[in-house]
Amino acid sequence: MTQKLHFSNRELKNAFTQFAKKATSTSGPIKEDFILYAIYAAECGLKYILLENLKKDTTKRLEDDHLTHDLNYLLKKTRINKQLPPFRRRASRRNTRNDINISSGKLHELYRYGGKLDSECEEKLIGHLFDIFTKIEEFMRI
Repeated sequence: MTQKLHFSNRELKNAFTQFAKKATSTSGPIKEDFILYAIYAAECGLKYILLENLKKDTTKRLEDDHLTHDLNYLLKKTRINKQLPPFRRRASRRNTRNDINISSGKLHELYRYGGKLDSECEEKLIGHLFDIFTKIEEFMRI
């Protein structure tokens, strides 16, 4: 089993700030890199809140379940009253089209490997991510 990298609450707070800055400074049409930065910002910010709520100073002191990419899990554990719905991705394979549901735990993977959601779902995701940013910033008092 590979060993996980661990980060301090200060490093997570800084990562949230940097990723959120990159995500919100993108001008022009929405781009996949914007969404990936926004997803990573949300993950770092939520893990920061989780550490603060549990009075821990590093992710090394968290349970393995808390070291997830699943934003809904982290939202639940941080007691932020928000959940992301499953999002739809249209996939083309040999001239057939199939809808694939993407959970909040797979969004980072979808965008990291160049996938995309349907336009409507992408707009909804962006709105949800900005709502999460607001909650995180309120917690951090930025």
